[in-house]
Amino acid sequence: MKKMILGFVIILNVFLFGCGEPELSIKEKQKDEFVINVNGKTDPGAKVTLIDESGEKSDIVNSEGDFVLVVPRMLSDITYQVTSEKDNKKKTTKVKVPKKNKLIAYYDFEKQFNELSEQYSGLNTKIPSIDSAKDQQNGFSVSLDKKDIMSIRLSYSENNSDASNSSFTNYQDFILSVAATNIILNRAIEGTDTIDFVKKAVDEKEDATKTVDDITYNVSNLDYMGKTITSVMIYPK
Repeated sequence: MKKMILGFVIILNVFLFGCGEPELSIKEKQKDEFVINVNGKTDPGAKVTLIDESGEKSDIVNSEGDFVLVVPRMLSDITYQVTSEKDNKKKTTKVKVPKKNKLIAYYDFEKQFNELSEQYSGLNTKIPSIDSAKDQQNGFSVSLDKKDIMSIRLSYSENNSDASNSSFTNYQDFILSVAATNIILNRAIEGTDTIDFVKKAVDEKEDATKTVDDITYNVSNLDYMGKTITSVMIYPK
């Protein structure tokens, strides 16, 4: 009888207090693009939080137990703390993101790009000073670590929409901006295989990747409200 009562108490405790901490696992493979994407799993409905080494906290979207950590490329190894919390129970783990190489110093890129813009009448894009880099909304964006460019993204949409406010809508300016970036980073000239590759992927709305001298050109397409937004992400291999 005592054993039956004891067994009932154990079962009752499990029922009342659950199985303990929520699940929390991080996939080892990290997706390396304009930013770093790290996939994880937890309990549906759990609150997921990311904390960086400075203590800055970000809430992460938990989609029925799946979540993605989106973190910038950095010149040094960075360790993040990930916490999942549900029903007053919490589980924490750490994620290490290895250091990445830079593309180019921001000042050097700004100077060379704007010089090319002065030389080519069809290239209307201007690169602002580093203080205004994060505010640029014309389809040209950079990810920075202090004064170094870690990755570049150029986005194009042929349609005028809310989404295209942060995209090129002029095809020639978009392609020439990619070409100018290619010239600066790879010492290439307009019309090289890289530009032909990008133009083909953009025109055919194909996802494609090409690496030139350890620099990756990644073309991706996103359907948004019936429109296609094409992005060229450029980052070191």
